[in-house]
Amino acid sequence: MLKVNYRPLKNDDIHFVVDAWLKNYSDQESVLKMHGCKGVHRTLILACLSKYQTIIACNPEDEDQIFGFLNYFTDDTNFITNYVYVKTPFRSMGIGEKLFDCAKFPTYKEAIATHSTYVFHKFARAKKLEHFYYPHLIFKELYT
Repeated sequence: MLKVNYRPLKNDDIHFVVDAWLKNYSDQESVLKMHGCKGVHRTLILACLSKYQTIIACNPEDEDQIFGFLNYFTDDTNFITNYVYVKTPFRSMGIGEKLFDCAKFPTYKEAIATHSTYVFHKFARAKKLEHFYYPHLIFKELYT
């Protein structure tokens, strides 16, 4: 069984997290492939990393080997996932679910994401949660 350590984001992780977020999301969302959009999205990601909580899943023997991450925030009634990512070779090993456990995902009946990802949908389906893609919520929190 794969051993995994869960820890907060460190400055040394930021380059990997930004690049993985951009690459993984642009593979899913063609809008980011348009000229100029990646630069704007990079700025948004950096703002999320500085303002919100990020949990890193990594190799306990080499914490620079990152398996995945979760960036999230909460408001009075919701747990909002900005981005959850697990590297493809490490999927279906429980890493995504454990990231949510580490974030103390509450017992809500719904899940909200500002970025729709494979890992987010898999988690929501496994927990039998109604799940919503609400991209504008990220701006409400970041710029208020």
